[in-house]
Amino acid sequence: MTSPTGNTRKKKNLPSCLSSSQQTKVLDGLAMDHGDARAYLTSLLNKNLRITTTDGRLFWGAFKCTDANQNIVLSHTYEYRKASGADPLSLEHSLRMDVAAARYLGLVVVPGEHIVRMELEQFVSQMRQKPPSRLPESGQETMST
Repeated sequence: MTSPTGNTRKKKNLPSCLSSSQQTKVLDGLAMDHGDARAYLTSLLNKNLRITTTDGRLFWGAFKCTDANQNIVLSHTYEYRKASGADPLSLEHSLRMDVAAARYLGLVVVPGEHIVRMELEQFVSQMRQKPPSRLPESGQETMST
């Protein structure tokens, strides 16, 4: 497959039970139809993602969009690089290196062919999905335990 810029990309092989004509995507080993995949991506909009690339860099930013080539656009992005190969002399030195290895980039396009891993940043409070409490008829809030 050739991109508009002339770069060749390898076509990903689908499992034998799936064909590209079925518009089925595989996510974490689970098959998703086109509508489910769209809903999942929509749920990720404006959430913080950590993306690791083939060269070991980590990009942390808010997910804005993707395209057919699996490129990811992040806003308010920070790039974290591995510290240099030199051995840290002390804990203080290693902490300084971690800060020096981070930089603010802003709006970033991460090429899909270089993405190794994507992680959704969630806090414990976000992981526990509580159903929304309903307000009583009188308009007073209730506390649910």
